[in-house]
Amino acid sequence: MFNFKNYLNWPVAAAFLGAASLLASCDSAIYEDLPICEQSSRHAVKFQWTRNMLGSDAFSANVHSVAVYVFDENDKYVTTFSESGDILAMQGYTLPIVGLEPGEYTFVAWCGLDNSMEGDTRSESFTVDNCVAGKTSRQDLLCTMKRDIYSDGTHHSSEELYDLYHGTAYGVTIYDDNDLGDDHIYTINLTKDTNNVAIILQNLSGEDVDISKFFFQIEENNGTMKPDNSLDENDEVINYHEYDTFTGTAGVDIDTKGTRAIENVSTGMALIKTSRLMSNKHSMLTIRNTDTDEVVARIPMIDYALIGKVGSPKGKNMTDQEYLDSQDDYKLTFFLDKNGNWINASININNWTIYIDDVNMGGNDY
Repeated sequence: MFNFKNYLNWPVAAAFLGAASLLASCDSAIYEDLPICEQSSRHAVKFQWTRNMLGSDAFSANVHSVAVYVFDENDKYVTTFSESGDILAMQGYTLPIVGLEPGEYTFVAWCGLDNSMEGDTRSESFTVDNCVAGKTSRQDLLCTMKRDIYSDGTHHSSEELYDLYHGTAYGVTIYDDNDLGDDHIYTINLTKDTNNVAIILQNLSGEDVDISKFFFQIEENNGTMKPDNSLDENDEVINYHEYDTFTGTAGVDIDTKGTRAIENVSTGMALIKTSRLMSNKHSMLTIRNTDTDEVVARIPMIDYALIGKVGSPKGKNMTDQEYLDSQDDYKLTFFLDKNGNWINASININNWTIYIDDVNMGGNDY
């Protein structure tokens, strides 16, 4: 069991926040200087990403490639429409749909598969298998996350995954151009399938935190998504590890014998990027001290991630899954003693302090 209380913004060091700016949920960039996107097509797809904690459409500032897989009324693959680059950031952008025979279709969108325009040396994080027109069924359209397979057969990821988004439009009617009056634009609402997790270790004793002496892992079999964005249960468990770490100091509000003061403490941060989190899954976060080979903490990631829903004005009206789909940034702070052990009386998650009465330490399940 745990109890929780919301404190006024716990101040993580400004240097860390700058280094972790890549964790921002929504890019604040505004593209007012770009021209309105005008494309001549009687049928088109408009994309929206409003399923975020800001509640606004953040598609143009965050999504850099789109791919729409088209399936006919028999759920057989027909073709794919795709686009990438700066054109997606233009005001009023729509993806032209041309060449389809009149009829009823289902559109499945995976956005974020192509990041070549970013100029990054990283390989793509997610792939969709090649489809064969007239043969591939919609149920066979799987989106799979890249991973490393160790010699013991276990699957691992220590990459900063590119962001992935999913959306579906059912019952899309394509009309004969000769009979078409107004243009038809079909809207696909996107769900973000990637999450940023920042694990922060703070040493209240004043001793330095050597982040390299800690092992971090989040375990979940969420590496493959089905066309309805549910998880493929036949996939292997992915062991997620940090892709970057930082060390420094941060100010912490300390309550000692009835007096409060801000003290600078040694701090370390590990950044992990995961695929989709589901409310019915049992993701486990493990922190291990590599010097002693002892488990510092092992907690149910989903249970703790959902703590923020209680105090969020927007989140409290969501289901658990809606919250996990909207909140893509998680910052978990563990307070350590001078021996590098977690003082497991509390944990700070997204500025909520949870007081812990009972926690599973080192078990295989919960």
